[in-house]
Amino acid sequence: MSPTFPLEIFEIIISYVPDDSTILTSLALASPNLTKCSQAHLFSHFRSDRWGVRSISQNSKDEAPSHLDAAKFLQSIIINPQLAIHVREFVAPSLGSRYSQPSDEAWLPLLNEALPLMINLKSLSLFTYTKFPITTLLDTLVRCEFRLYELRWNWVIRDPDAHQQELMSTFLTIQSELCSLSLKMTPLPPIPRHALPKLETLATTCSNILTILPGRKVETLDCLYIDPDDPDFDCMTPKSPLATPFRNVKRLCLGISTMWFRNMEPYFPSLEVLQTSVAMIRDYHFIASNFPKLRTIHITRGASTNEQGMMAKWLFSSLPALETVLWGPPFASQSPCAQPRYDCWMRNSMPVFLDAVEVHERTGLLLIDKLCPI
Repeated sequence: MSPTFPLEIFEIIISYVPDDSTILTSLALASPNLTKCSQAHLFSHFRSDRWGVRSISQNSKDEAPSHLDAAKFLQSIIINPQLAIHVREFVAPSLGSRYSQPSDEAWLPLLNEALPLMINLKSLSLFTYTKFPITTLLDTLVRCEFRLYELRWNWVIRDPDAHQQELMSTFLTIQSELCSLSLKMTPLPPIPRHALPKLETLATTCSNILTILPGRKVETLDCLYIDPDDPDFDCMTPKSPLATPFRNVKRLCLGISTMWFRNMEPYFPSLEVLQTSVAMIRDYHFIASNFPKLRTIHITRGASTNEQGMMAKWLFSSLPALETVLWGPPFASQSPCAQPRYDCWMRNSMPVFLDAVEVHERTGLLLIDKLCPI
């Protein structure tokens, strides 16, 4: 009689397998005992952007590898709903990807059908501009059972109608486990005060900040873009509904000059990480004078090595807690789809180069939301 191994043994074996769809598929077909474990890894996540953990760089063809094909992934889930329980992360394809993908009209209806089956989904990211009816997708999301940890809604929707606003507000209210929210749909209607109790990271427009931030202890705040019509936070007062939640912010991204938040320094006593564009000497003095607890500054523009070294040295001498000065814009200069590199200066050392993932890990800011997929 052949020995019987506990299921945990097969799970351990699969855990040592590289995140490669070809190998995992072969294992799934090799033995019934390996099928379930292999499928769990194969369908645990789908990413077609530059942050996918699968080794897409080794594929020299322009055509997307099969494991990056959104339509095939979603069709598999719809045909066999048992596979959907394994999905923890779904990052939608985006315009601008170097890999050819089906049109939005081809895979978005499939996503609309597959989402209710993904009952264990924890992270959902949408990067798209499409004619697919937004109301249809929002209505589906409201009916889904999953409770997300992360939502990255990088589907730019300006001035949604009242019904769409209500659906998004309802969906966010249901998502009681949400810790990280990136939202490019504006404006939003008021969100109930009991909603989003665990929210820690918020990346959105200024108008939505006014709606979402009060009453929540957000530590990472990222203003995705700023329009002339956005509210002027320079008029802040201690009685403002934002005054108290701003005091919890440890990581702040403006993406523009520090001029935008002059006169606001009393409301950011805990600020440790700042990501912004600093172009004038007075802005450096402003930062040094008002944010003594800063540990990391990311200056989102390019500069010569001499300028970087000179200003980094001055910042280190002016800010005793400062550990890191980063330089570099979100996009590489030669191509928006190229992998950008950043200069990282530390005290008493020569600069080293970091990629965008490493900058994101150091700062905790959602720089990756500003980068298009490869």
